[in-house]
Amino acid sequence: ARFVGNYFNEGLYDEHINLKQVPMLPWDPPVKSFRLTAGNIKSTPVKCFKAFESVRRVVEMLTMTSHNGYPVVSEVPSDPGVQHFGQFVGLITREQLILLLIKKVYYNPQTKEQYGDVSANDFRDTYQRYPDIQDVEVPEEHLDLEMDLRPFVNLSPYTCGESVSFARLFNLFRSMGLRHLVVVNEDNKIVGMVTRKDLAKFRKWRKQGTSGVQQLGFMDKDGLPVIDEHECCST
Repeated sequence: ARFVGNYFNEGLYDEHINLKQVPMLPWDPPVKSFRLTAGNIKSTPVKCFKAFESVRRVVEMLTMTSHNGYPVVSEVPSDPGVQHFGQFVGLITREQLILLLIKKVYYNPQTKEQYGDVSANDFRDTYQRYPDIQDVEVPEEHLDLEMDLRPFVNLSPYTCGESVSFARLFNLFRSMGLRHLVVVNEDNKIVGMVTRKDLAKFRKWRKQGTSGVQQLGFMDKDGLPVIDEHECCST
């Protein structure tokens, strides 16, 4: 019965996951996704931080975005026509940045006076109970100070090139439990980011013996599904 039912459509729970546009990765990548690469599915532009960043920009970035991880770059291109977002240094998480703001881990760029400090115990004690950025109060006079992000950056996160296949990306996310992956060019400069949502929106479809890969949308701000179907390949 299961074999005959799968010939016509997916299972009941799988259908509801697709209808609700939940970014859940199945066990295996879509069979027909061999034509897709990291360059096809990467998200741009990439929100990055410099190694030395102002408190004001950190607060603004955390408030305006909901990303879990942010690449850190050593230099930001000044030419808007350049096809990259800076020289990749490492990755820092949203939770780390919030804790640094709470502990006032920043300094005065003129006098080099350090305002606060943080230890490994602080990260351990607040693990999984990080407050929201809206609950963090930063004094107005501290917004023009600077933060040195270098001691807190993960210098060896997973990265990939634009030519990496969809299946390889999929298996990496599934096996390593990744939430985001930085896409770099041959000069180790950032050209995009891949997240679970970027992978989950490509789903296999089957109907009466034919199959293919379609690109699905996700929920809009009103909680309604956004369907953006794009048949990548079919048989």
